[in-house]
Amino acid sequence: MLILIAAGYQNSLKNPFHYDDFSTIVNNKGIKSLSNIKYIFNKRQYFALFAERTYRPLTSLIYSVNWRLFGDNAGLWRIFNLAIHLLNCWLLFLIFRRFKVDDRLAFLAVCLFAVHTVHTENFNVISFNEDLIGGLFCLTAFYLYFQKSAVSFWLTLVFYYLGCSVKETFVVLPALCLLFEWHFRGAQFSWKRTLFRQGALFLVALFFLFVNFHLMTDPDSFMKPIYPGGSIGSALLTFVVAISYYLKLFILPTGLRPVYQFVTYNSLTWPVGLSLTVLGLIIALLLFGFYRRAGYAPYLTWFLLFLLPTSNLIPYGGILAERYLYLPFMGLTMGVLLLLRLVFRRIGGEKTLVPLGLAFLVFLSVLTIKRNAVYKTPQTLWRDVLSKNQNDYITLANLADSLRDQQDYDQALFFYRLAIQADPMWPLPYSNLARIYQRNQQYRLARENFEKALERRKGFFAPESYFATLLDLGALHFNNLHNYEAALKYWVKAKNIQPDDPGVYYNLSLVYRKLGQKRKARAARQRYQELKSSFSSP
Repeated sequence: MLILIAAGYQNSLKNPFHYDDFSTIVNNKGIKSLSNIKYIFNKRQYFALFAERTYRPLTSLIYSVNWRLFGDNAGLWRIFNLAIHLLNCWLLFLIFRRFKVDDRLAFLAVCLFAVHTVHTENFNVISFNEDLIGGLFCLTAFYLYFQKSAVSFWLTLVFYYLGCSVKETFVVLPALCLLFEWHFRGAQFSWKRTLFRQGALFLVALFFLFVNFHLMTDPDSFMKPIYPGGSIGSALLTFVVAISYYLKLFILPTGLRPVYQFVTYNSLTWPVGLSLTVLGLIIALLLFGFYRRAGYAPYLTWFLLFLLPTSNLIPYGGILAERYLYLPFMGLTMGVLLLLRLVFRRIGGEKTLVPLGLAFLVFLSVLTIKRNAVYKTPQTLWRDVLSKNQNDYITLANLADSLRDQQDYDQALFFYRLAIQADPMWPLPYSNLARIYQRNQQYRLARENFEKALERRKGFFAPESYFATLLDLGALHFNNLHNYEAALKYWVKAKNIQPDDPGVYYNLSLVYRKLGQKRKARAARQRYQELKSSFSSP
């Protein structure tokens, strides 16, 4: 297994950081010092420091330790990811054996999962490793749940909470435990014992939800959750189509990309009708499988169950992403193999299943190696995505970012303008365009584009992006336009968003001094010194 994973991902180790890695790892001031870990339990300081949208304390802790060990060496971060992936595959093999899958089929399923091309996103965009890390805790909890000792069960509760603390989507694990216990224990199934264990897991889940979505929510976030398409009905119809697309990716993982501009559906169009038919067939297979106690049924349910948190029943706005498939494909791989074995037994060709599986394994390995090569540089990645969707505003903006980082400012300006044409209401390209205009001493254009970014902030801007634009617009007025009253206005707004940020008080001390307000300048400078000494990160 180690050799297989190493062979499939060896050409990814030299790839750089990508996409969300810059905000989550490279430019994440919270993880740069282990002393910042004390702020994990301070709501305001946690969200100001650690660049997370939701409360993920264990993720922030692991990233802090990794930064201390690996720094900005992307290759070492990927080796860490591959080590976690190897542990997950080993646990998955143990789980399959625990439920009486023969070793050959269990090993084949784990091998197919290990090198499946859809997981290249989890490795090449390092900050998408939350599914790998959270998966390790959840698989451990799942395995321990079916051990007989009381210690194993209490450890199940601990690992379950740790998994949820890495990523919220793992909260559905108790339902999977209940399903497997009911399906595989048969006559030995005890409702009394199960209700006690499920009750304990339910209490842990309730505590987690209370902490994450009530006690420790981002106090500065003004982004409201939305349903794709504007309603829960549209969100669910779109989710059904997404399931069909995920099944397609399982069989033929082509057309992969880190960003999908997925169409939302509000009525019974042909993609919705076809997808509902596919889902209906899956449900029929599940009902038949549970009735006959067939082994494939709980594994196919595993696939659907771990997709539920991304279904937008509780709105969060995301629709489709390859990284969502890490845990669902664990169950789907085994479910498909067990289902195929039943079919092949019927037609007398059971012996051909393993050779066909090995051929598919070779196919996936080749595609994985080729897909890793796409991530060689940010430009190769975003040009690849652009070749699949030439009017994708996020891709255009990310390609522009990569060109700007390479100091190709003319090309960056070109692609930022294309991104704005593709979606005139998205604020980020305006901000980045403004920064290039400012660099080129085109101050009027810089001011106009910063202001357009602020006008379009509602429902789009993350707080830190809005905060950064306010700081930059204030700096433009202070340093280039010498309009100190305007600079003060924007920096005061920035202070109201992040009142514990040292830099904003330093800026205020400068502008108050320019305006002759010496007492306020001294107060701002004093506050800057206090915050600077309390924060370990600049």
